[in-house]
Amino acid sequence: MKRHQESGVTLVEITIILAIIAILAAAVYPILGNVLQSTGSKGASEQVAAAIRLARQYAITRGQNHCVQFTGVPNTAFSVRVASSNAACDSTVVDTRDIGHGLAVISPNNLSIIFDGVGNVKNFAPGNPTVTLVVDTSPHSCSYNVLVTLYGGVRVSQGTC
Repeated sequence: MKRHQESGVTLVEITIILAIIAILAAAVYPILGNVLQSTGSKGASEQVAAAIRLARQYAITRGQNHCVQFTGVPNTAFSVRVASSNAACDSTVVDTRDIGHGLAVISPNNLSIIFDGVGNVKNFAPGNPTVTLVVDTSPHSCSYNVLVTLYGGVRVSQGTC
């Protein structure tokens, strides 16, 4: 009589493999949770930088003052507006969007940045060629800094975690 060799996996082997996968998943979960929060903050800061660049682009393209105004409590949205002067962000709304799916927190609060028709910032304090926005999420994960220069340059860098 010939015996057939059977191949396959037993129930015990499958149970052991599933147990190992569960242990590894439990060990990796806290690390991945932190990574997801960090990427959320990074994404929100990139959206803030994009909002600033968008307002500058409107100003250059249309050849008139435009501003970006961060709104909400906390600041979770922005509006791009036509600026009636070099000091007031108070005219027609051109575009409005949320930042970071409503999770972004920007400081300083209620900041407006006004660009003239060539893309230069018009409302910075005299002698201060830059402004730094701090972008974080709620709940706190990692903050990012968005630096805006007098000539409209925008740079994002990691702050504190």
